Amino acid sequence: MPAGFARRLAAFLYDYAGIALYLGVLALVSLYLYPDVQKLFSRSLVWSQLSGFLLVTLPIGLYYVISDSRLVGQSFGKKKLGLRVVSSGRPVSVPRSVLRTFLKFLPWELAHGWIYRLAASNGQDMTFSDIFLGACVYGLVLLYAGTALSPTKRTLYDILSRTSVVRMEGSARSSDSRNTF
Repeated sequence: MPAGFARRLAAFLYDYAGIALYLGVLALVSLYLYPDVQKLFSRSLVWSQLSGFLLVTLPIGLYYVISDSRLVGQSFGKKKLGLRVVSSGRPVSVPRSVLRTFLKFLPWELAHGWIYRLAASNGQDMTFSDIFLGACVYGLVLLYAGTALSPTKRTLYDILSRTSVVRMEGSARSSDSRNTF
């Protein structure tokens, strides 16, 4: 049975608590133990993007690739809510999980690039490419949000990667009649 929007959102919020903890530790380390890390974000647009990718997007992306693939089977949040990512009813392969995670985080990474560009220009002299990148970010976010509410209960990145998030049969959380998700 496909997982609904509210259940998927709740699973994401569980996962995001761990992500927020990681980001908090990363911020504390870069502020107090290794303040030179902050300089990576002020060198150039390329360094800013690369640093953000290596310190934030890549570790978080790897968490989802590994946990949502057949290697682990469920992220922490999905396990708490009795959900699983599948492809044709089977656990997701690592390459398919990489594709799904890439598509899932594409708006996030584009947003980072856009923010770095805006910060470098101090919001002045925006070029067509700045406006276009911003429009792509907002367009993808709206498109992803819209497909999440579709009758098939699949996001755009699920559709493109041929995956779906389902409620696990026999899970205590999925069979709990009091559960409103």
